[in-house]
Amino acid sequence: MNSKLEFSDSVRMILALVLSGLCLVFLFWLVSDFRHSYHSGQLHPYYHRGQMSHPPLNPSVSDIQSWMTFNYLNFIFRLPPDYLRQSLNINDSNYPRIQISRYTKLKGIDSGQFLQSVQKAITGYRSSNP
Repeated sequence: MNSKLEFSDSVRMILALVLSGLCLVFLFWLVSDFRHSYHSGQLHPYYHRGQMSHPPLNPSVSDIQSWMTFNYLNFIFRLPPDYLRQSLNINDSNYPRIQISRYTKLKGIDSGQFLQSVQKAITGYRSSNP
């Protein structure tokens, strides 16, 4: 009877160690996924560092800033999901969930000029779709 008790205690100990290991692996995966989402601009598409708590009611193209994601621009300007991708020739796999600043940094593009291109594309869409 004593050997059965010792066997079940060792099985419990092994199971506890395996479950603890799985929890650590899951925690590591969760933290790395969070980091990736944050650095790629996928985190907080509508709120970034306290700059804006909600989308503006009547957005203007002059309101566009580099912290905004393409997804956010599609939302506030009511653009079709692939409009900016097509009109600006964006081929990044993180589109539309990437910040403009992150995109320009990755592609080595001048941020100011690219923001002007974004503004022109949105102005063009608005003028052809009143």
